[in-house]
Amino acid sequence: VFNNNTLAFNLIRYYWHVGRAVSDLSGKTTIEIALGSIISFGDTASDREGNGLPTKYHRITLSNIPDYTGMHSLFVKIAPLLSLKSKS
Repeated sequence: VFNNNTLAFNLIRYYWHVGRAVSDLSGKTTIEIALGSIISFGDTASDREGNGLPTKYHRITLSNIPDYTGMHSLFVKIAPLLSLKSKS
C-alpha cells in the first residue's frame, strides 16, 4: 500500500518493531506506573507482597521529583525498595 521511502511506511515499520520488542518482554519485566505521592509509596511495600506486585526494584525513575520533595526523604523512604542484586 505504501512506498518503502515514505514517512508513513517508516513510521508504521518503526512502531511495529517497538510493539514486537515490548511483546517479547512479556513475563520478563514489570513496568509499574503509580499515582500518588512517591513518599507514601514506600510505606505500602509490605501490602504489595500478597497481591503479586513487586516489593524490590532494580530501577526507580524519579525525573525531577527530588526538586519538589527533597533528597533526604527520598533516600529514607525509597532506598529500601531498591534491590541489592544487579540484574545486568
